[in-house]
Amino acid sequence: MDEVAHQRMASVIWGSAQQSLAGGGRAVLISTAYGVGNFFHKYWVGATQGLNGFYPFKLNWQMHPEKTRDWYNKQRKLLGDKRTAQEIDCDFLQSGYTVFDTVKIREIEDR
Repeated sequence: MDEVAHQRMASVIWGSAQQSLAGGGRAVLISTAYGVGNFFHKYWVGATQGLNGFYPFKLNWQMHPEKTRDWYNKQRKLLGDKRTAQEIDCDFLQSGYTVFDTVKIREIEDR
């Protein structure tokens, strides 16, 4: 399943798809971060805690040999904070819609 965090019916789709694996097989759930509390976030957290049989694997932009801090800064200007958190930083909290702006909170904390 691709871009699972963005699928409205991910839980229902997974419920059906999972049954085809009941006798064996594997599934890969892929997504960018898109806030907290959605199906993908719940399964990601469960995987990091060893609760659901999934193996969490994160590809950070820093792993790419051609991506530099300068590249990142240019992307951030193009995408903005929320989309950068989603598409590049794999940050669940900042990529979602929160009551308080987490970027501003971190700026205040860093003072």
